[in-house]
Amino acid sequence: MSPLAVLPNLEALRISGALLDDISPLARLTGLEILDLCYNNITDTSPLTGLPESVDLRLDGNPAVARR
Repeated sequence: MSPLAVLPNLEALRISGALLDDISPLARLTGLEILDLCYNNITDTSPLTGLPESVDLRLDGNPAVARR
């Protein structure tokens, strides 16, 4: 997923059901308006803390969400 990190103006990203676990490269995508990461294997959402609060963030079906 590292090539995505060079796309800071990307507005929408949907990666659903891909067994994704490392989302740290997404921290640089400050232009995102929609981020759908449903049904992956994400346990740490801290890389997303720097994204704008207006991002439509979807994390259903990930272990990080199930623990809350």
